Amino acid sequence: MKKSVIFFGILFCAMLILTGASDDKAKTTSIGTPLKVADTEWTDALNISKTGSFCNYPAVAADEAGNVHAIWVQTVGRRQVFYNKGDKDRKWEVPKNLTAGEVRIGEGPWAEIEVDVKGNPNVIYSAVPSDNYEALMKRYINGSWGKHENVSRTYYGGTAYPNLVIDRNNNDYYVFWQDDENRAFEHQVYWEIMTRHMNGGEGKWIGGGVLPEPNARAYSPEADIDANSKIYLAYANRGSGNKTRVFFTENANAKDWNTWAPVVDISGGTGLSFAYPQIAVDWKGNCYVIWMNIRDSIIEVYFRKRVNGKWGTIENLSKSEVDSEDPTIACNKETGEIYVAWEEKKKILLSVYSGGKWSEPVNMTANNSQSVRPHLYVTTTETVHLVFSDDRTGQWNIYHRSKMGRPPEPPMPPINVQLNTSLDQSVTPNTKTNLVKWKENSENEGIPREFYSVYRKQEGQNDNQYALLTTIPVTTFSHEDTGLPTNIKYVYAVSVTDSFEQESELSEAETENAVFPPIDLALETKINRVLFSQEKINYLSWGHNPLNDPVPSLSYNIYRKLTTEDNSQLVHIYTADANTFFYMDRGLSFTDKYVYSITVSDTEGHETPKLKAVIGEEEDNE
Repeated sequence: MKKSVIFFGILFCAMLILTGASDDKAKTTSIGTPLKVADTEWTDALNISKTGSFCNYPAVAADEAGNVHAIWVQTVGRRQVFYNKGDKDRKWEVPKNLTAGEVRIGEGPWAEIEVDVKGNPNVIYSAVPSDNYEALMKRYINGSWGKHENVSRTYYGGTAYPNLVIDRNNNDYYVFWQDDENRAFEHQVYWEIMTRHMNGGEGKWIGGGVLPEPNARAYSPEADIDANSKIYLAYANRGSGNKTRVFFTENANAKDWNTWAPVVDISGGTGLSFAYPQIAVDWKGNCYVIWMNIRDSIIEVYFRKRVNGKWGTIENLSKSEVDSEDPTIACNKETGEIYVAWEEKKKILLSVYSGGKWSEPVNMTANNSQSVRPHLYVTTTETVHLVFSDDRTGQWNIYHRSKMGRPPEPPMPPINVQLNTSLDQSVTPNTKTNLVKWKENSENEGIPREFYSVYRKQEGQNDNQYALLTTIPVTTFSHEDTGLPTNIKYVYAVSVTDSFEQESELSEAETENAVFPPIDLALETKINRVLFSQEKINYLSWGHNPLNDPVPSLSYNIYRKLTTEDNSQLVHIYTADANTFFYMDRGLSFTDKYVYSITVSDTEGHETPKLKAVIGEEEDNE
């Protein structure tokens, strides 16, 4: 995001003067095409700062839930960083002061905002926590804003233009900033780009590297990242005569600051002391860079792209007869469609690169007001957000406009659905309870979920006969379906619905067990005394499990082993039909003891596990 020139106060005064000034009659204005019917997909400008204080330097980002996160610098006695959040229906909250009472903001603060993969907004800015300018971060974690974190921790010199990049693959954070920590002595101009990172968005900041730079005249870094976690960086290099060039470098392993590629001058001389380059990168690694460049005493917005690793020619986007300043760029990371906005004679102009060409600039400002400092953000679902400072109320407030894209991809269904069936005889005879459990799909991380839906059908019915049973809050991962008849088997599936009211596909279906173990298992050892001999008999009995009522034909399988043997040595000794509920194991050794298992099987080969029906050792009954 393009930030301020160092002397914020001078610009502030100049802006107040220009607010009431007449147009320069010696120049032909070029304020773009007025917004027409073809552009009505853009929402009206909405005041999101809602204050009488001076507001400027906005930035915007969005999360996967459709929430919009905006920050700006507001003068409330002194400069402070404010934040506001709007939902997908453009309902905004009350603005919050993020820096009140904590730090002193002098120059800058060059505030930026990014949202991580968990939907948490993170604000980074330059301020003075004690005696020196540092890159500070405010993070929204566990439902509240934390205290500022000193990310740069350089303690000497001055930190400026902090920039945050978040890797969508693993939630790694990368911070870059301009610093003169390593200057040889006081008053020497010696600015470098420094970097630190945080793994997974948690824990400690790591590193403290310095990017290689030809002459230690590096300013205002701006970075972006592709789908393969490769980071691309553009910054201003103030060479001889204080004239800036735009340098570019890249790194596929940005945690190692020694592996940055050699810098490339992609602009040539810009003719300006500060060119404020901005960069946007699509998922494929194609890079799009803009900066301010002077041409015939007029400041213009220049653009250059690198596609498939090859730099194209430099293009003049504004082509104006008046100064075009404060450009901002964003791209659709899926398609490479590019959005660029800038300020021209206190109007915000927007141009879009699509289908191989740039559109004519469109005036995004109401004709009866003045606007400055635009900032753009494009979501992965192609929604475009624009914020800017505007004086239409008589005060400079922050306004938001947006153009809706497509909804995000529906969430993935829950996984590991499990079903446990149990008798519920204590409440109502011949009823059962089905306990359905599931786990969240890890691919839904960062996607806001609203609720789970539990569906049920009878076994043998088609999938189109699933009926919605209930909805469950996203913090719950089970449902108890009670009072069910035992003579019907049921099948369950679960879905999840996101905040866009998009429902996932159904999970893998989970059906009740085909057969269930018998109940009321019992073992009695009897001695049959006949004349001069004795016979040891183990008398086994069991009851019909009502959960097997739907099974048309079943049988009982009796297994036996010695108590000295392990369960793998259970041997099948008898099969009883569905109407038999006892078995006499006769002629047994008096010196051995036995353990039995009774399972249930049906004609399709389903059988209950042996270990779930172990009866236990026979009793001495002599």
